[in-house]
Amino acid sequence: IIASLRCKKGEKTAREIARMISELFGRKVKPQAGCRALAGEKFVWMEFIEEPRFYALSGALRMAKQGEKECGEQFALENIREDCFAAAICDGLGSGPVAGRESKRVIELLEKLLESGILPETAIEMVRASMLFSSWHERYVTLDFLMIDLHTGIGKLLKLGAAESFLIRGGIVEAVSGDRPPVGILTSDKTEFVRKKFNHGDFIVMVSDGVLDGFGGKGPFMRFLGTQQERCPKRLCDRVMEQLPDRKDDCTILAIGIWNK
Repeated sequence: IIASLRCKKGEKTAREIARMISELFGRKVKPQAGCRALAGEKFVWMEFIEEPRFYALSGALRMAKQGEKECGEQFALENIREDCFAAAICDGLGSGPVAGRESKRVIELLEKLLESGILPETAIEMVRASMLFSSWHERYVTLDFLMIDLHTGIGKLLKLGAAESFLIRGGIVEAVSGDRPPVGILTSDKTEFVRKKFNHGDFIVMVSDGVLDGFGGKGPFMRFLGTQQERCPKRLCDRVMEQLPDRKDDCTILAIGIWNK
């Protein structure tokens, strides 16, 4: 909302005006960054934006393969904008520092593209193209990507050679999978996201394949998640890793909880 306004008497702060607009429209708004702080007797322009309906809390844990000093996987968890939350796991070929450098290249490039405002579909295609034409295109990395619109609760999930993700809702665990090839493999297939509507209290668990292998597959891991009552994302990650003392591969887990504001 962009408004030209003034006060007949005295002054009103931008936050006070935002509360009045919220009551008027029945939707919470707040002053836009850089908005004037006060409105007085002279007309001024002020800008307000709607507050997101949801917020996300997250936890992460990454551990190297047993006997290795460095993990070959990288992850990202961040608010791209005030109304958008993104998470990703990159897993390089093999384990150790070489795989870690490849994963880091991909995750850093993806973060920069998303932060610049590029649509996720376009950002993914640019990441794939950059790897194909780079000096390290002989190798590949898997990419597990999630973006959530905090206004609507609609999430976009993309799996490029990545393990399943798991949606926990009301004690029921649902697996979300994909069949796209990893980043670095030439394909003419269009990038297709899996869309899911998230609600208050939902949890999304993203893992690398080392975690599922350590549990003995998707089924045992889903049964384990179904027994968990933990509502703190970080502690949920801890509970999972406690079950993996003998890691035969790098392991990464991200847990994201969605709540109403």
